[in-house]
Amino acid sequence: MPGEFIPLAEETGLIVPIGEWALYSACKQNKEWQKKGFPVIPISVNVSGLQFQSESFIHSVTSALKYTGLSPDCLEIEITESILHEIGKIGENVNKLRRLGVKISIDDFGTGYSSISLLKSLTVNNLKLDPSFVKDVDTNPKTELLIKSIIDMGHNLGFKIVAEGVEYEYQMRMLQRNGCDLFQGYYFSRPMPAEDIEALWQKSMDTENA
Repeated sequence: MPGEFIPLAEETGLIVPIGEWALYSACKQNKEWQKKGFPVIPISVNVSGLQFQSESFIHSVTSALKYTGLSPDCLEIEITESILHEIGKIGENVNKLRRLGVKISIDDFGTGYSSISLLKSLTVNNLKLDPSFVKDVDTNPKTELLIKSIIDMGHNLGFKIVAEGVEYEYQMRMLQRNGCDLFQGYYFSRPMPAEDIEALWQKSMDTENA
């Protein structure tokens, strides 16, 4: 499981080379999809705090884009909210990525580390709501109010809001009702290999062209 694997990789120092491989592979795959005529959309890559703060990270990003030929606006880097307290260390890399044209998302937003003052100082694109908010919406009547407050705040600061962990239609409807921009979760699809994604896209394109 990622929750067990990633801390171990960080502890042993393997997270940086593993992260570089994942970054390059994602860029390469997205470019291959584009060459096949599939939709031109950003591909998101989760990056650990240790990797994001490494001196080689920006070079890894520029190299992956250069050697795969992927446009920077088709890459989205996801960093967890927990590293926002290291604003002095991550701010420079955030700004460099934005100058490159790469998108940035804050993952697991709402888990306790961030503040409005930190968000104002970071030029990120998206806030991804932690799945715990969506999961709790049918048992805690205050959750929807909290979600709406976060969505409104994010929009006022210029961010798009992505909801993670959407498993049921009623969750999606609630999020839509409160202005959420994008959704992610098992309601739409479980993780699948690249070839299955291609088959799904091809089926959708064939239906549209029928």
